[in-house]
Amino acid sequence: MNFEDSSPKTIITIKSAMNRLLTVYSILAALQISFLPAVASVEEVIAMARQRLGGEEVLNSVNSIHFKGKFMATNRGTEGQIEILFQKPFQQRLDVSEGDSILTTGLNGYEGWNRRISINNPGSWDLEILDAADVRRMRANTHDNLNFFTGLDKVRGKVLEKAVQKKDGRDAHVLVFQYDDKIFYKRYFDVQTGELISTVNDQGLEIKEVGQMVVDGVRFPQKVVSLIDGEIVNTVEFTEIILNEDLDSSYFDLPDFAPHPNKPIVEEQP
Repeated sequence: MNFEDSSPKTIITIKSAMNRLLTVYSILAALQISFLPAVASVEEVIAMARQRLGGEEVLNSVNSIHFKGKFMATNRGTEGQIEILFQKPFQQRLDVSEGDSILTTGLNGYEGWNRRISINNPGSWDLEILDAADVRRMRANTHDNLNFFTGLDKVRGKVLEKAVQKKDGRDAHVLVFQYDDKIFYKRYFDVQTGELISTVNDQGLEIKEVGQMVVDGVRFPQKVVSLIDGEIVNTVEFTEIILNEDLDSSYFDLPDFAPHPNKPIVEEQP
């Protein structure tokens, strides 16, 4: 229609219709905006995630965690037993029994080491001292497991906020827990519940938690599944989780001999 040839009455009618149409578009746009997840601060996202895990008082009381379980290495077609110890501030020990050998990785806070011993021949063993980069990674991993998304400022780290994204079909707040330029954990938290949907580390390994075990008020996963490029590489299923044992520092120290392979990691308390 040519506006120059239209009567004033026709022009007014057209303008009125256009105004109503614009009003409808505005309402639809406003509704669409209202359906988008609300942007939350880093502190709010972490607070919600921590509340879901047990709350401030309970989480702050955790000084050590002792995991016991079994694992299946899908990429190798093998399985075995696993035991993991974390103790504040930076002590960690991982024992993996697979086939006829036990691989132990330890960190006493400043020194890291690997030791492999033969179950059938305890006298056959190898010991490796970890380099500075590996020690930094183990320290970050230990802090990460014991502090439940907090305290990065105390280890010269920071949390970076990313935009809300879709993850596994759910709206997720994306936070990057950066320990240094080469060590970080990218995490996706459900915007409604604070549930941790997924963690992706700087090496491209994606970690998903399945099920739950509640121990002394703290919510832990029953299983941890690790994936690379969407393919499962291993699964760890916990059979027992113990909190706040008083673990002797010798469990984490660099060994000077090969212990008997059947000796428990933590001595039974009377």
